[in-house]
Amino acid sequence: MKSIRIAVIAVLTLGLAAPAQAATSGPINPRTACLLSSCGADIVSFTTGTPVAQSIFEGLQNIETASDGKVWFSGIGQNNAAGVVGYIKPWDKAAGVHLCDSSLLTHESDTFQPYTLVPADSGSMDAVGLQSGVVHFNSTCTSATYPSVRPTNGNRASARDVNGDIWVGYDGASKIVNLNTDVEISNTWTADMTSGPDGNMWAIDDAHNMVMTWDPNNATVSYQALSLSFCTPQAIASDHERFLWVSCSIADTLVRIDTASGHVGERAYYGVPTGGGLGLPGITVGDDGVVWLTDQGDHAVKAFNEIATGTGGENLNFVNMSKPEWATDIPMLRGITHDLDNNAWFINAADATINFIGINAVGPKPTDPTEPSEPVEKTTKPTCSSHSQWTVYFANRSAKLSKAAKSTLDCVATQVGKAKAIKIYGYTMTNKKSAASKLANKKLAKKRAQAVRKYLRTKGVKAKVIVIAKGAVNPVSKSDQSKNRRVVIVPKYMRLPSF
Repeated sequence: MKSIRIAVIAVLTLGLAAPAQAATSGPINPRTACLLSSCGADIVSFTTGTPVAQSIFEGLQNIETASDGKVWFSGIGQNNAAGVVGYIKPWDKAAGVHLCDSSLLTHESDTFQPYTLVPADSGSMDAVGLQSGVVHFNSTCTSATYPSVRPTNGNRASARDVNGDIWVGYDGASKIVNLNTDVEISNTWTADMTSGPDGNMWAIDDAHNMVMTWDPNNATVSYQALSLSFCTPQAIASDHERFLWVSCSIADTLVRIDTASGHVGERAYYGVPTGGGLGLPGITVGDDGVVWLTDQGDHAVKAFNEIATGTGGENLNFVNMSKPEWATDIPMLRGITHDLDNNAWFINAADATINFIGINAVGPKPTDPTEPSEPVEKTTKPTCSSHSQWTVYFANRSAKLSKAAKSTLDCVATQVGKAKAIKIYGYTMTNKKSAASKLANKKLAKKRAQAVRKYLRTKGVKAKVIVIAKGAVNPVSKSDQSKNRRVVIVPKYMRLPSF
């Protein structure tokens, strides 16, 4: 997924002074715990049928987990042959690999070469080509649409922002572009990018050893960059609460970047024990806080748990993988992701395989995230009457209205005709405590409330509507977070409750 590139170029800093690093005399050196195989890990390899990589821009490139739990992968064919997109169901490994029909990778006689993957709604997936465009696959990989065919050159990085837009890094043009709005940020070489826990976009520039950040709603004004010193960044991932993690080549270092208000940009450096110098091309952070890395030098996968650092806990695990002799100087291990059960899945382009490292029990097939189960207090056919208030519920990290939510709002629209105004309160789940996660939850709460307002307008509601983003507060339940991901609708003609 990420290529190794070294450039002797002066470090650029644009608009943001290098903040103080975490108080440490040098990189923190985690200790080795055990081989994952001796920790009782389940290790499975899946053959994809893709040609093995003979160069950096061939073979398997990217791996991502979709919202419905399936693990998707993409790769580029050799000698302009068709690329590959497919998925594996973690809860049904016996079913093996499902490859999308190769005909879906041809659009208007052009062969599409999928390089990076961006998860979309309802288990679907967007594939971004190395040289052009986007292909949107449905969740079962049986059909595809082509939302963007913008000419590009060297799309090594892509990610979706909090608004649902896709940003792509174009190495050939030295810029980052929003494919949905055509907003551009110039003078960057982007190796990887992600949406941060603070709601901003974050990317790494491996030619200038820096990390960039910008507000997706005000990109050209808010763009800032900071130096990563001796780190030549290769990959970046978010823990979705407070921190960003960057893996470095050459120095074999892991950098933690703080996004919390008052601490933004503060960095801690963690040394990664390796015999390499060939870099750490893949990184992902599980919901349990474990940071997974692919290590090119050791041809190994490593797992790092920061929570154990400094407490005497053992926190670095790894499993060694054999490396073909002919592939000595070619990056073989590439992207890595975690599934919904926090197990690791990674690419080995040397033998065109997807590999599973299971350290947790794999659960059953997940429920469709766009159709969350209603709390037990709700009925399948909601009733509503005047002088009342109503609640609709949302899937995790989603502002999309489910069928059940729309059914409730259809009923609400028939009852609020006499209201002078309507207040719509947006909430999120409440188990995220950091300042950065609270800010992100505020934004998500606002999007949920706005989705309800928009839907009510389509149903003919003309009253003044006031949107209030409450965020991660006032939980209905401490044990069932699905009840807290909600929007409460209150007509003004009744006495408003205290929220």
